[in-house]
Amino acid sequence: VKRLLLGEESCFGNTHKRVRLTLKKDGRVFLNATTCDPPAVTTIPTDLQIQDKSDLPLVDFSDKVIDTDTPWCFHKTTLRETYDLEYNHAQQQGLYELLFCNREGQVTEGCITNIIIHHRGEYLTPPVNCGLLPGVMREKLFGDKHVALVEKVLTREMVESADALFVCNSVRGIVQVRLK
Repeated sequence: VKRLLLGEESCFGNTHKRVRLTLKKDGRVFLNATTCDPPAVTTIPTDLQIQDKSDLPLVDFSDKVIDTDTPWCFHKTTLRETYDLEYNHAQQQGLYELLFCNREGQVTEGCITNIIIHHRGEYLTPPVNCGLLPGVMREKLFGDKHVALVEKVLTREMVESADALFVCNSVRGIVQVRLK
């Protein structure tokens, strides 16, 4: 663990890994690393091309509502039952992802991804206080000097009328998707 935390490359070599660090209540730390493919796309397109959207992976909105009154929705924890059940439900329906809204009708995130839309000439993503995790890929995109990503409260209607819809995480990268 110490070599990983210090950033030593020799810890995992040059292969891409999905790393999970778990801290137990008693202070024990567990590290799990599995090999994975590198993300295919890690930047937002600088010029959005009109394309045939029928080939894009499908996403839909979940009927479950995110409770932003619980502190757990803002922290990466193992308390992910709703997200895990909904992700399995999405997979059974042949969907890439399910998207969530909070009680106020604000779009939050996907089961395993953050959301980005291209709407009226801007790339937008919901602010964390809507009830989402500040994902690693999302944070990386805020530092992109070529494309500005702006935090803005998103409604379902904005997502439905967006020029383009993307979901992202650090393992899968940025994936353009379409609503079912």
